[in-house]
Amino acid sequence: MTSRRNVKGKRPQASTSIKQSWLADDIFYNGRAGSDEEILTCCIASVGSKVSEPTMKWGKEQNSAFEGVRENLANIFFAFCGILVERARVAATALVHRSQKSEGGNSDGDGLEETVGAAFGGVGVGRSKPDCRRLPLPDFDIRVFYVTDNGADPSGQKDSTEALQKTITEAFAVGSAHDLDPGIPDLGGVEVHLEGGEYLISAPLQFPATGGGNIVIHGGTLRANETFPTDRYLLEMWSAAGIQRRSNRTVASLRDRSHHSLNCLKDYIASYEDITIRDMMFDANFRGGGLLIVDSIRINVENMYMSHYTTDGILVEGSHEIYIQNSYFGQFITTGASPLEKDSSGVAINIISNDNVVSNVVIFSGAVGVQVSGQGNLLTGIHAYNKPTDLGGIGIFLQLPGYSQTRILNSYLDGTGIVADDPAQVDISHNFFNGDAYVLLRSSKVDHSIEQVTIMNNMFAGSWRGTPIVQLDQKMGSFAFVDRTIVDQNTAYGMKLKATVARATVSGYGRKFSTDISDRLLFPNRIQNVQYSLFVPTSNSYPRYALRSVQDNRVLVEADCKVSGTLTVVVDQSSDILYTVGSVSA
Repeated sequence: MTSRRNVKGKRPQASTSIKQSWLADDIFYNGRAGSDEEILTCCIASVGSKVSEPTMKWGKEQNSAFEGVRENLANIFFAFCGILVERARVAATALVHRSQKSEGGNSDGDGLEETVGAAFGGVGVGRSKPDCRRLPLPDFDIRVFYVTDNGADPSGQKDSTEALQKTITEAFAVGSAHDLDPGIPDLGGVEVHLEGGEYLISAPLQFPATGGGNIVIHGGTLRANETFPTDRYLLEMWSAAGIQRRSNRTVASLRDRSHHSLNCLKDYIASYEDITIRDMMFDANFRGGGLLIVDSIRINVENMYMSHYTTDGILVEGSHEIYIQNSYFGQFITTGASPLEKDSSGVAINIISNDNVVSNVVIFSGAVGVQVSGQGNLLTGIHAYNKPTDLGGIGIFLQLPGYSQTRILNSYLDGTGIVADDPAQVDISHNFFNGDAYVLLRSSKVDHSIEQVTIMNNMFAGSWRGTPIVQLDQKMGSFAFVDRTIVDQNTAYGMKLKATVARATVSGYGRKFSTDISDRLLFPNRIQNVQYSLFVPTSNSYPRYALRSVQDNRVLVEADCKVSGTLTVVVDQSSDILYTVGSVSA
């Protein structure tokens, strides 16, 4: 594209304000780094001004000289005024601070403040000095709320609870003529900006009970002080309607879901939607949890660092389509093998909800990495090396007996494995288990069943202690029902392979050929299908032989005479065969 400075033609004579606008044009179009004084000068001249006739005429003439440029250049220029205003805020701050630091605070600094104030609605003229960090704009609805404007202390020395809560409440009060999901006000993309500060809080920050959506909160650290309640969360997203529908249950009771199915409310109504919480650190200071999300839909939690929680890093209850991604979690801040890990108790991500996604997160400390008590959830890209299995830790815990419907894909579990209670429709595929980590299928007080579980194409690596890659825990009762469960095509180095499909051969001379496959098969005494053949290479006859037994995962095939041969068998413990196909007759 032709540079604007190379276009032939002469600019019209213009007023001082127009020349100042050309100064901005030189800074933005040609990439010249303007000084603070230049940026502020051109912004003051631009805000509130109108397009003069010479400028409009010149813009139209130049517009025809550009190939591919359809917009009127004069209009493009004034579109930059919004950017210039933001640059002016920064420039004004720098200049005022510079003048205040000079000896005795000379009059130029005061004059500059008055000039800035006059340009932005008269602030500073005949009044106290304006706060040049946030110069108010006339006729603009502010859509970015800065927490320090309400007195929050970004140094983390003073309690900022009240100031932060006020900022959040103000952001939710922005007017809108639109709704998202019925009854959820669309806030239009309003932002709560923490300005890179570290803020100390003594009580939970709560989203307004009236609900809302289309808002972003980002850019800072929240840290609990020594009086923060131990059963609460730094930031709580829970409406008054949600509390009432749960018979005024407490926050602490929300996470009490041990061995119970999810109570899906028939009158479910979301209160929050399309909320993004990103680029933040939550430090619970060993006094409760980080983030609480209740009765919400389409919430994005991204690029977070959750630490020092004793309950949950994030608790999601009764919500849908929550995305938690690209984040770090640790009760203790460590790179592994911390002596404190044996005492860890927290859960990094606790999901008591349906249809959510956790992706690309690192969990480096805590008793449980991800705990799921809901259906239709996807866990992918999880790197968990929290409390080891030998110390009672769990990497991923599926705690919804009979209703799991969860996919665990492309994850890395190091020293801590997966536990699933009475799993149903669970897919565990393409993961890496290191440090003797394994998959445990556990019976519960509810069903004693395993249904439609797939554990395939995973890699396991261990310390040659003979640890099986998949194990059964039937202390609460033997699995009475196992249906369409496949464990196959996994690889193991330094661990013992377990599968529901096994192959074996046995050679010798005699009538009875027997092979014991119990060491390889996952379930005791549960062979559902057998394929077998007896190869007799040197005999001139064709011996008759038949399958006699599969008791205790031992396959017995008997021939009608003694032969020298090789028996080959393939057995399958899954039950997805068609029993009713075919017929038997005399």
